[in-house]
Amino acid sequence: MTSYKRLGIFWGMGVGMCILRFMQLTTEFDPSTLLYTRGVAGTALAVLVVVSLVIAFVLSRSGGKDRPLFAECFASPDRSTTALVVAAFLFAAGGVLIGMDSLGADMRIAGLVTAAFALLSCLSLLVLTRKMRGEGARSVVMTLPFLFFAAFWVLTLYLPAASDPVLARYYLPILAASVSAYALAQLAGFFRKETSVRTFRFVASYAVTLCIASIAELNAHSVLFAASALMLSVFLALEGKPSNEDSQ
Repeated sequence: MTSYKRLGIFWGMGVGMCILRFMQLTTEFDPSTLLYTRGVAGTALAVLVVVSLVIAFVLSRSGGKDRPLFAECFASPDRSTTALVVAAFLFAAGGVLIGMDSLGADMRIAGLVTAAFALLSCLSLLVLTRKMRGEGARSVVMTLPFLFFAAFWVLTLYLPAASDPVLARYYLPILAASVSAYALAQLAGFFRKETSVRTFRFVASYAVTLCIASIAELNAHSVLFAASALMLSVFLALEGKPSNEDSQ
């Protein structure tokens, strides 16, 4: 199965889960008490969260167990440059929105730090894209902003929900951000030959599905979910190609 067909499967599941999540948020929470009233959409969504994990695992088995360097694993993003640039600016837009949301009387430090690293991630992705199109990306430094961003992003999502007894309200975005953080760590691991193709393919595919589903939150984090989904999708498409394949 080609990388584009695999991506089509995960994007299809993600869109379906996004619709279910939107239905869950708009119809299955009591407007007066904010308590969760279990419904079909929420139950179907929970099932698909598990099913998509299994499908991501099965479809990733065709990947190799080898641990190539980044430049040996990913093709030059010639035709995918626009998608990476869009993802970069989505990180910037999401960072601005998170930063604005974190300002106020109860200033949230984790949100402000997340915003700062989201802006740095925008610059890092632009530099990484240019390096991949030129002499090749060889330094792990370009991925460090993503790692710090992902860690604080999970924290920013978790802290407001720490005392929330309604698991259905917050489990999906926190899971999506956590899996994305792991996927970004796996991407950085290629620079030190610490990541196998099979593991990256599995984690990144699942992250793409969850991030697309979490766009249904329709808040500042939705932009960051879109950025992560688009960026990881491009790297999944570029993985394992000859260096000139993407330009044909």
